[in-house]
Amino acid sequence: MAQQEAIDFIKEIVKNQEIRKSLYKYDTSSEIMGAIREMGYHFRFADFDESIHHLKTESPHESQADMLDELRMWWHMLMDDGNLEEEEEESSCSPAKCSSCSMCG
Repeated sequence: MAQQEAIDFIKEIVKNQEIRKSLYKYDTSSEIMGAIREMGYHFRFADFDESIHHLKTESPHESQADMLDELRMWWHMLMDDGNLEEEEEESSCSPAKCSSCSMCG
């Protein structure tokens, strides 16, 4: 499931700052997504946001939620080049599950 892969990626980059740093060497968001897939994580750009939202709803501490917000901001700054083209996939999220993520909202 793509959302779980995004969650696994988020947990890994929180622990391993070198992975985050390694993504700066790519020129486009498409190249970054390719490198992430080569690392074994298969998710779409939007799955990252959806996963951040779900992790925040499970977060027991405000400091963890703040860290996830910062990570989301980093993701958008990293990927903001206007070149990301993704195949449309059916969302794993639904309004019945939540009503505020970008996939449902």
